[in-house]
Amino acid sequence: MHYDYLIIGGGIAGVSAAEAIRSVDAQGSIGILSRESGFLYSRVLLPRYVRGSVEREKVFLRTPDHYARFNIDLHAGISAVAVNFDTQQVHVSVGGALTFGKLLIAAGGMPRRWNIPINENDRVVRLHTIDDADRARTLFQEAHERKQDVLLVGGGFISLEFIGCAVAYGLRARCFIRERKFFDEWLDEKGWNLLYTNLAHHGVEVSPETELKELHSESDRVQVVTAGGDTVEGGVLGLGIGIERNYGIFQGTGVEVQRGIVVDQFLQTAHENVWAAGDIAEYFDVIFNEHRIVNNWTSAFLQGRTAGMNMAAASREDQRPFQAVSVYSITSLGFQITFLGRCEAKDNADNIVRTWEDARGYERIFFEGGRFIESKEDISSFKNMLWDPNYDIKNMAHAR
Repeated sequence: MHYDYLIIGGGIAGVSAAEAIRSVDAQGSIGILSRESGFLYSRVLLPRYVRGSVEREKVFLRTPDHYARFNIDLHAGISAVAVNFDTQQVHVSVGGALTFGKLLIAAGGMPRRWNIPINENDRVVRLHTIDDADRARTLFQEAHERKQDVLLVGGGFISLEFIGCAVAYGLRARCFIRERKFFDEWLDEKGWNLLYTNLAHHGVEVSPETELKELHSESDRVQVVTAGGDTVEGGVLGLGIGIERNYGIFQGTGVEVQRGIVVDQFLQTAHENVWAAGDIAEYFDVIFNEHRIVNNWTSAFLQGRTAGMNMAAASREDQRPFQAVSVYSITSLGFQITFLGRCEAKDNADNIVRTWEDARGYERIFFEGGRFIESKEDISSFKNMLWDPNYDIKNMAHAR
């Protein structure tokens, strides 16, 4: 089977790319390979589904009719296992091979492997797929019925989502992190003190700089042993330790692979008919003049849409660069955390921290050389106002 446009990855980057292609090219054939057996759903809504505030069917964003209406072939439950860019073939897990005119790599990532081996029957859960969320609901409910604690590993967004789930079930959570604090390179001491205080207020115990060395799981409980020899028991263990990008089959094929699939500002690889978008893409950021990876839902959607438009463009001159200022935000137990700009910048980076007197929010805004990130305009006339958390940042655009 041949596709004018073939997309590896059925997540938000891949689907938004397919829809963007169709908005430009009404006739070209489009195929999507998706590891998962269902249709596109919102990973952002998975924690709310686990907590019980959103019904399962509301998590799904597309229906079979939607793909049919856009004339998009979704190959659900089928993975790419090998790629040959010279012959423009993708070998798949079922059915041989597909050929393509243009290819988008939107394969995303998988949960990072833990240093402790895990069996499928262990009471250990992730929060990456809808199947993970289904299993988490079951195990959290069982822990609730037995009045057991929830154990967590990781100091990032997923762990905070798990903490919210534990509290929603009326369970006490204990979180182990290797680093000194949550978001170790992003969050300053003031922000960490506010977050830590809010977690403690909800009965959450955080053990920083703590490594786990053993896991013991039974049918009704789980135990972990720290490097210091302490044993802690709970009903379920949630892992939030990041992702590993699915670039394995692309290594040695001719595309450049560093931390991800390396692409230019148009999200195109060195192959003229191959693009990449989403969590797997290490794109050239025209704002910061360097290659970066941004792992969040909004960026994946915007990259997918940009890649799709560029794939369907009539010429290189019609393509447009991907340009977006990265934003990460989460509300954890009523406490909002937002990072805006190049969050991976060091502590001495030009930034402003805004907090609220009632300790219900924290924002850290990163700048470049005392200028707006995107427009490069000087911010000196606004900087004093930005310290005020009640000042609406949108006012800066009007003032300019």
